[in-house]
Amino acid sequence: MSASKHMISHLFKCFALEVLLVLPLAAQPQFAFITNADNTITITDYTGTNTSVTIPDTINSLPVTAIGSGAFRYDGTVYISTIVIPDSVTSIGDEAFYDLNPLTNLSIPNNVTNIGESAFYGCSSLKNIIIPGGVTRIGNATFKYCSGLTNVTILHGVASIGADAFYQCYKVANVTIPNSITSIGDNAFYGIDKLTSVTIPGSVTNFGSGAFVYCTSLTNASMFNGIPKIGNYAFMYCDSLANVLIPNSVTNIGDFAFAHCPSLTNVAIPNGVTRIGGSAFLSCGSLTGVTIPSGVTSIGSSAFSSCGSLTSVTLPSSITVIENFVFASCSGLTNITIPNSVTSVGEATFASCSSLTNIAVPITVTNIGPSAFSGCSRLTSLLIPNGITGIERYTFASCFSLTNVTIPNTITNIGYSAFFGCSSLTSLVIPDSVASIESTAFQDCTSLSSIKLSSKLTAIATYTFSSCTNLINITIPASVAVLGAGAFNLCSQLTGVYFMGDAPNPPFSSAFDGAPFVTVYYLPTANYWNSTFNGRPAVLWNPQFQTSDASFGVRTNGFGFNIFGTTNIPIVVEASATLTGSVWMSLQSGVLTNGLMYFGDPQWTNFPERFYRIRSP
Repeated sequence: MSASKHMISHLFKCFALEVLLVLPLAAQPQFAFITNADNTITITDYTGTNTSVTIPDTINSLPVTAIGSGAFRYDGTVYISTIVIPDSVTSIGDEAFYDLNPLTNLSIPNNVTNIGESAFYGCSSLKNIIIPGGVTRIGNATFKYCSGLTNVTILHGVASIGADAFYQCYKVANVTIPNSITSIGDNAFYGIDKLTSVTIPGSVTNFGSGAFVYCTSLTNASMFNGIPKIGNYAFMYCDSLANVLIPNSVTNIGDFAFAHCPSLTNVAIPNGVTRIGGSAFLSCGSLTGVTIPSGVTSIGSSAFSSCGSLTSVTLPSSITVIENFVFASCSGLTNITIPNSVTSVGEATFASCSSLTNIAVPITVTNIGPSAFSGCSRLTSLLIPNGITGIERYTFASCFSLTNVTIPNTITNIGYSAFFGCSSLTSLVIPDSVASIESTAFQDCTSLSSIKLSSKLTAIATYTFSSCTNLINITIPASVAVLGAGAFNLCSQLTGVYFMGDAPNPPFSSAFDGAPFVTVYYLPTANYWNSTFNGRPAVLWNPQFQTSDASFGVRTNGFGFNIFGTTNIPIVVEASATLTGSVWMSLQSGVLTNGLMYFGDPQWTNFPERFYRIRSP
């Protein structure tokens, strides 16, 4: 009996010992945690396997107040679909639920004041979210790539929406931004292509770059007074955006703010705006009207480029510089008013404005940039202001309808392809101030028949007059020492090239390729000439008045005389009523057949004095 009692007692003690060992394991929560200095608990990891998880409000009788960084970050093993967060939690740490794809249901308690960066990043199954008003800031990328999110409610009290906060949450159709929000971070609502309307309160003082980029279904954006700036790229690629109300408080419209908004038809820019950013309305193809107020001092590069429906623009007198590409490819632009305050027109400012027929460049302009009017295919005439010192490359290239250009005597250089393809340009006077004309400057000016070159020109560059198929004669000033390759290439009707000075060196053999009828003429006082030049015949041009023979003097049909010189050289006889006058009238043209031509003037008695001279055609 004693032995039996001893055995039973031993068994009971063993059982009791086993229970004491197991109970602590069974009570161990399925969470890793740390105890903070203020006797609160922060959950650092989930160690269980349940798909539905309820976070306790206390552990070891201490309140659970925080979910730490990466606590429920998806690790590829646990598929949690539902999480219940207790009201005791005030902080959700960075990446707390990062990439937890099965998560569909979650409520953020009202006591939460902080949601960390990337807290719900990539939770693509999450459907609905309410941000309590106690949250002071929604962190950067908090809901980034939550592609299943359909409803977002941000309660009053939230002050800041971080960068990328709702980046590519494609299915969100409505977002209400409360007037407690002061900052919308960069790309905060990027790529939400179901969003149709948004209202931005006047409390927003920081409007981040790209806030609503690629919100392709957004049709209406209302902004309230108080917003100082519309951020760079703010509404870029909002394909459906048709209406925008910009408040009077805005002073700066950022770069690319409304670029590539093809449905935008009309924009009223408030009087407070001083700067319109570069490419601000780039490729707004339906934009027909824009009013630029008098306070605007800066319009950035490409601001209205490719606005094909824009027909008329009046620039205010507060503008001093028109930047590069501002109105480039505005193919519907027919009228532009440039104020006298403007001193510079930038590169390609009006390039490819194919409906522009006339433009008045004020005399205050001292700089016109490269390609400024290139591709203005209907522009017929232009007066270049006297303050301009150089015509840049491609300035008037492909201005097919340009028939008249006045080049002022302040110009010293005509740039590369400056008038390339101006196929309606018939005549041109290049003032004596011009010392340099660059390659292909007048190439493909197929109607150009009359050119007067500058007496200071030192070289005719390669292909300068190539394919000027209507050019018949040209006089080369004595200052020209270089004739470039292909200078008169394919000038198929060119017959006479008259050099006033020495033979250019080196004489490129291709200068007259495709110009088979050219004869080169040179003066008796010139040097280094031979019987051929550039594969074309070179002939002494030496016409002289014959005053000592019987042909000289008054005849019944007028006053006349013989002109003699090299056989078959072409000449033109001109007359003027005074030697000091600049008006000379062409009376007779011809060739010295057998070295002689008679000239007669039946009108000589109509003038008190009559002076004659011989020139080349």
